[in-house]
Amino acid sequence: GEDDSRLGDLLKELTCQWDLVLVDAGSCEDSTTSTVLAAARNVYLVVRLGETEHATARSAVARIRTTGATLRGSVVTNA
Repeated sequence: GEDDSRLGDLLKELTCQWDLVLVDAGSCEDSTTSTVLAAARNVYLVVRLGETEHATARSAVARIRTTGATLRGSVVTNA
């Protein structure tokens, strides 16, 4: 929608001004996250130890790869 378009425009503007833009985007199934992924060059997947299921993480990796962004690594929380 319009909000996603404005978010995409903002992310493009920020990435032109800064070397690093860090966004806590939430679940890969969320529409806002799709907008962030479309604008991202590099992505780090955050998983919660003992909470994030393997199938969910694999699905997120597949979704990230379809956007053209480079998956650079993972951050594990609750470790």
